[in-house]
Amino acid sequence: EETSKPQLIAQFLDVLGAMMSLSANTAITEATDDGITELHQIALKLVSAVGIHDQTEQAWQEWGEVLASINQNLVLRLIGNGLRTQFVGRLVNIDMQPEIDLDALRNELESLAQAIVVRDQDKIAQAIIKHFQIIKQGLLNSASAVAQSSLRNSQHG
Repeated sequence: EETSKPQLIAQFLDVLGAMMSLSANTAITEATDDGITELHQIALKLVSAVGIHDQTEQAWQEWGEVLASINQNLVLRLIGNGLRTQFVGRLVNIDMQPEIDLDALRNELESLAQAIVVRDQDKIAQAIIKHFQIIKQGLLNSASAVAQSSLRNSQHG
């Protein structure tokens, strides 16, 4: 049976969060002070971009590129490129506007920024994973609401 689009996106977000977390974990141990400063600046960009789709996408892309350049993990880079190639194009075209808790996202990204400065790997990993969980939950809640609405409409039609 084909996985529904919301489920597929949820799975994608789980994997993306885990990969970003792993990549950040490696990068934090390898990063020079300049690298830490750069990651911190991008984290602050992520905070200010919350709710602004284009800026968020651009900041996450920049985040991924900087992590990749610091940690030099070829396998993570290959997997990331494969995910982007396979999914991102398809996912962008979905017609859903999930209700995402922007304050919660902002809080996690602020935690990420603070954790980077002190090189706290656990807090960095938690903030990244929680960030993607918040998005996933908003998406699944919206998908569920849409499904219930269309079910009600079909029953009354």
